[in-house]
This record gives sequence, C-alpha cells and structure tokens, in this order.
Amino acid sequence: MSYRLRLGLCCCLAGCLWFEGPAIWFLTAAATSAEDVALPKSDAASLPQPESGEQLAVVQDRRINEASGMALSGLRADHVWIHNDSGDTARLFLVGLNGITHSLVQLDDAMPFDWEDMCSFEKDGIPWLLVADVGDNDQRRGSGAGRGGPPACRLLLIRELPLPDASERKTHRWKVHATIEFAYEDGPRDCEGVGVDSQGDQILLVSKSQPLACGLSSIPLKTVPGRHVARAVRIARIGVPIATAMDVSRDGRSLVIATPLSGVLIRRKADESWNDACRRMGTHLTLPPRKQGETVCFGPEETCVLLNSEGIRQPLWRLDLPAAVSPD
Repeated sequence: MSYRLRLGLCCCLAGCLWFEGPAIWFLTAAATSAEDVALPKSDAASLPQPESGEQLAVVQDRRINEASGMALSGLRADHVWIHNDSGDTARLFLVGLNGITHSLVQLDDAMPFDWEDMCSFEKDGIPWLLVADVGDNDQRRGSGAGRGGPPACRLLLIRELPLPDASERKTHRWKVHATIEFAYEDGPRDCEGVGVDSQGDQILLVSKSQPLACGLSSIPLKTVPGRHVARAVRIARIGVPIATAMDVSRDGRSLVIATPLSGVLIRRKADESWNDACRRMGTHLTLPPRKQGETVCFGPEETCVLLNSEGIRQPLWRLDLPAAVSPD
C-alpha cells in the first residue's frame, strides 16, 4: 500500500480510530491530507515550529535518506542510533541531537531484508540495541519462509560498545550478539514498531494494519548469544491504524506508538499487564508534521519522545509528553 493511500485511510477513519473491547474513541489527526504532512524534498531546516513539538536540529548526513528506526543511545544520552529502511547495508548511524553524525557502525554477519525499527534497553547493567528485520508488506514471512520465499522475521541483538570521539568517516565493525528468528502464532503480519520491556523480559511488536486488526505481540527476551527460534504471541489488541513506530520506556511503564499523522501514549500501573493497560483509553499525541514519519523513541528524561522522518536532511523533533494523572 502506498504512503499516500495509507494516509488517506487514516484520514477516512477521522484521524486514528482507537478500538479495544468496549472502548471506541477517536484521536484528532495532526493533518487532513497527504499534502498537509508532505515536506519539501530539499532542505527541511526552514520548517516552521508547530505547537506540538520542538525542532532540535536537521539530520545532516545525506547517507541517512530513509530513516526507519531510531533509538536513544545507552552510552551517550545526547545521541540517537538511526538506520535506513530496506535497500541499505547493515549499518547504524550514531547521530547527535545537534544533527551531526558521530560514528558509523557496520554489523558483521547481518544481511538486511526489510529493517523497520530498532530500540535500546539496558539489562543487568549492559546497554543493548535491538534491530527489527520484520517488514512484511505481503505478509509472507513466517516459519516456513526461506523455501523459495522471503526469510523469516528476525531480531538482531547487539551490545552497544563505547566509541571514541572520532570522525564520521570512520567505520566501526560490530558483531551481532544474537539473532532471534520468529513467526507469529496467528499468521504473518506486517510490523514497523518494536520495543523492549526489560523489566518484564519481553520484546513487544505492534502490527501495522487497519485498526481492528492491529495488535501487540510478545517474544521472551533472552540475551544468550547465538541463533534462536521463537513464536510471537498476541497479548493485546491496539486499534491504531497504520502504526509505523513504537518504543517502550526504560522503566517499562510507558509505551508510545506513532502513525504517519498522530500517536498514542499508553501508561500502565505497577504490576499491571500490557493487555490490561491497553484496554484503557490512552493519551492522544499530536505529532509534529513529518514527511514520512516512521521513527520514535523515548528521550533521555523519558518525559519526552524524539522523532525523525524518511528523506534527506529531515528535522529531528522533541515532543514533551503530558504528565501522568497519578504515579500509579
């Protein structure tokens, strides 16, 4: 499905229908047509500041031309990791919040098929990155993949290592610590959003679909090296149309989902399951206008999220999140 058609679908749904069990509610879209969010193909530095976000910088590196995944660095709080969508090599860009590339990392033994998202998390004091090779527009990737068809969906677990203050022209090479190949228990699904709940030892994936088919699936989190096979189990329904990015806060209490037009923030209480949290009404987020927004991650303070877009020299945005109603 084309990008403009997906946006049209969102608009026809009156701006992001949310459905879960008995709850049906609407989120006001940040735009009403594809033209409202389409930015010039040239430099976006002159983009006016909307009320819904603060433009921190413009990503300067022209090699970042189709940003599809973004994650806050666990070692440099003022930097994010970014990767391109399908068609690029297995490389990660470490970019400062000033828009300048700090380093480039090439992953050994990784052959991207359709990288769609990434996230960062900490486990046992170790910072990790997780890259999700899970894009499946035709919904054909599954346990039987590889027999003349596309490869199975896979998650790449990488240990984030310290990098020297070096020129962006220097390429560092890292090993993939573990690869998790998986299939969904209810059949193949397209997915563009991943997050890790390190407190609950689970990897979360949100399907990209029409609202009544959108769901949250879970895979056990293991940091054992090597190749593993897993099954993604659906744990909640989340009626967000065309979910293109997701992240989970480091304390495991908040989950943010972005679409091309808007977003939703889901908070859960202590000792509450994600299924129960998703049954309550989430918080609508009015996101800044982006050319083709497919990235979101929590910021250093976790009271904000960071966003970027596909395209060359796109803005890096900060959006402050509304305060929680109560600490529980």
